[in-house]
Amino acid sequence: MINRIVLAAVVFILLPIHAPGALVYRESDGLFLYYPAEEDRIANRLLDKYPAMRDFLAGQGLSIKYPLHVIVDNNLDRPAVDVKTIPHREIRIPLRAPGVLEDGYLQADPWTYYFFKGLCLQAIYSERSGIYSAAEKIFGQLMSPNKILPEWIKAGICHLLYRIYTGEQHQDPYDSALFENIPPPDMDDISHHPEKWPGRNSYRIFGIPFIQWIYQHHGWEPILNFIRLHGKGLVPIEIENKARDVYGKSYSDLWETFRTELVRTKQTGRGGLTITGY
Repeated sequence: MINRIVLAAVVFILLPIHAPGALVYRESDGLFLYYPAEEDRIANRLLDKYPAMRDFLAGQGLSIKYPLHVIVDNNLDRPAVDVKTIPHREIRIPLRAPGVLEDGYLQADPWTYYFFKGLCLQAIYSERSGIYSAAEKIFGQLMSPNKILPEWIKAGICHLLYRIYTGEQHQDPYDSALFENIPPPDMDDISHHPEKWPGRNSYRIFGIPFIQWIYQHHGWEPILNFIRLHGKGLVPIEIENKARDVYGKSYSDLWETFRTELVRTKQTGRGGLTITGY
């Protein structure tokens, strides 16, 4: 009887188990995709779309480094991707579909949308040169200066590239309504002070249109040059001087021009009463 119990325990430990929720994986050109065994349809879509997304980002000057681990995570309970570069490159995509008014809720395939954003962020974080690049060859991955960029820059760039990739506008009606009716705040309030209304969504409400405005006025190359310049900087928190080197103006100066144009557009548009608060 004891021998049977021991044998059953050994078999239970050694044999692969594909119970509901257990992860299986597939590999494609250095990308390892882990997903619940019963979610083959999501995995197939991601792997089918992966080459086109990778090639598109490379065509924009943003290359992905490998190996890269992508997990369709049943425990990630928020409408966003979790991207890491240290100790290894990883993208976690929520298996749970976004709820109403959550990022990605208008997407017919939100998992592909999150996947693109994860690949975009990985490519941005992988832009390292200078001392960081040399140190990485010796010591491995130490840090990614672009990882600590303000959220409005990262969200704006990923959204911009997703629009170019799909050829669609992808405007969130809730964010658009707030953007059109809230007086544009100071730039510091977008990067910080999440307690101020509209709070933690400010980076998305204002950052996405701001990066789109920069793209319309300066094109893609300066945006890419800024990413590369920041990726080799020894002072990762300093972005204003790097913006001046690329655009001829700091982000604060660009924001004031953007805000002036926005206010002027609103004043010539339809009148109304703006109500803000909690």
